[in-house]
Amino acid sequence: MNSGHQWEFEVFEYSSLDGEFAKAEHFGKYEFALAMNGQEERYGWDPAKPKTRIALNLFESIQSYLVQLGKNPKSLRMYCTLGTGLDRWGIDGFFEHEGSIVTFDLTSNPNKPISKREVHVIFYRQHRGPTLLHGIAKKVASVLAARNLEIYATG
Repeated sequence: MNSGHQWEFEVFEYSSLDGEFAKAEHFGKYEFALAMNGQEERYGWDPAKPKTRIALNLFESIQSYLVQLGKNPKSLRMYCTLGTGLDRWGIDGFFEHEGSIVTFDLTSNPNKPISKREVHVIFYRQHRGPTLLHGIAKKVASVLAARNLEIYATG
């Protein structure tokens, strides 16, 4: 298992080595809907209650920032997309809050460029410490909150 797969396992207790890749015909809402279904069966994962320490710390930190932004933290979900069509697009997981989505890529390569427009946050393995983790959480929460405002403002 390479360091990238090890990092996936640290976050999700699952690695893209553990399953077959789904074919990604196109990128859109359909792929997100597919990924949202079957989290428990596919990964043993509850999107409302991450099971690993690193995922739970990030999740709870995002929730606390959502509270500071006046948003309902109980609506936050964290989804794994390893091995799905979204993974083919560089998306290892995503956060969803009241219809808004922030995608992320897990990598242990500190020189990996943000090359895919579909990825909002690259979560480097080196960012596991509390200070950097909170910085990522703050960014995710602020994007989710801003998108919620856009959704509500446009009806």
